[in-house]
Amino acid sequence: RRHVVSHAGIGSDQRIPRCCHVGQPERNVLKLRGKLGCIIVDDRLPTFNKHLVFMHSREKNEFWSALLEKAYAKLFCSYEALKGGSQSEAMEDFTSGITEFFELKGKEPKNLYDIMLKAMTRSSLMGCSIEAQPGRIEAELPNGLIMGHAYSVTDVRMVEVKLPDKTGKIPLVRIRNPWGNEAEWKGAWGDKSKEWTLISDAEKKKLGLSYDDDGEFWMAYNDFVQNFEKLE
Repeated sequence: RRHVVSHAGIGSDQRIPRCCHVGQPERNVLKLRGKLGCIIVDDRLPTFNKHLVFMHSREKNEFWSALLEKAYAKLFCSYEALKGGSQSEAMEDFTSGITEFFELKGKEPKNLYDIMLKAMTRSSLMGCSIEAQPGRIEAELPNGLIMGHAYSVTDVRMVEVKLPDKTGKIPLVRIRNPWGNEAEWKGAWGDKSKEWTLISDAEKKKLGLSYDDDGEFWMAYNDFVQNFEKLE
């Protein structure tokens, strides 16, 4: 079996456990955040009925994400250790960057949309989620959103809207469900909603608008802060 080498940033307070040796097997290695630690994994990935159990691509011959996940699981000694947690923790581990956390549903700062626009222009990673209730993990709400899901924010735009008597701009947010399927937002500006008739074909082309069941959808900013509970 060939071996694949992946890299992950290791926190200054993290000591690699003895079950997850890096380099020479007889020693533990301490790495500071921002330094690269070598994690060696083979290409044997967990499957069930000939399908990958955990992270996988829609492309049947693409495996980099599953291999990266395996390296991350090895760092913490098991796949089980990756269950749950916050997106900001993962972002810090993979980028060594500094994260911010914003509560939504009326608790967000007034300039949050400007913060998101600036973050997008800087190619910052952003994620949002709805807290899961006991016994309702990954339950689908009537509006199509999934509780306890780590959604990605993939775009933030001011979009030109044309009404019969006036024109203006509306703040939109594009979000992706990690399942990459038909489980999407069912409200305003969701796929095939009537609101899309208010913008020109040229504007739609700029947005790269697609109605595929790919888990990616648009929302009005006001709906975003009213329905999601946190932004990281």
